[in-house]
Amino acid sequence: MFLDSSIIAISLIGAIYYSLVVIIPRTPSGSYASLFYFEDIKSLRNNDFYEKLKTTSDEDLLIDFSKQVNQLAIICSKKMNKVKKAYSCLMVAIIGIIIIVLINFIK
Repeated sequence: MFLDSSIIAISLIGAIYYSLVVIIPRTPSGSYASLFYFEDIKSLRNNDFYEKLKTTSDEDLLIDFSKQVNQLAIICSKKMNKVKKAYSCLMVAIIGIIIIVLINFIK
């Protein structure tokens, strides 16, 4: 019975941990200033941002945009993997609780 409770507790702790890790925002530090990254944009005044957009070539905007999309895809992939881990831990805990309830109900 102790082993069952331990597995459930560890699974619940894992589910809570992975769920929290997913919702806590983390921003990676970039090696260049991007016109699409909010942290870089906030340091500019409205006119400066407009002027940078206006003077940047289409090719440079496309390169910057593609880098930002790639970075967002990496972030989303990591978060989705953690959501899957949280779900798996939660399912183990729920199944364990159901088994314990059924065993106690049968007794």
